[in-house]
Amino acid sequence: MTNTLDLDALTRRERAVVELLAQGYGTKEIAARLGRAAPTISTQKKSALRKLKVSSAVELALQINGVTMRNSE
Repeated sequence: MTNTLDLDALTRRERAVVELLAQGYGTKEIAARLGRAAPTISTQKKSALRKLKVSSAVELALQINGVTMRNSE
């Protein structure tokens, strides 16, 4: 997987959510840290994942932290 994330495509708030996701925080923890409701964070997370073309928060965190995933067949 050599997908380069285009973080410039994100809003300021989406970028803040993505940074906390990459550090391992969950939706409720991010909501508390940013002073927002959990459903709002969930919406921002989904929007960021869509814009970055990744399928999960785990994949996002791995890419942001420079970890490459290999298929093991």
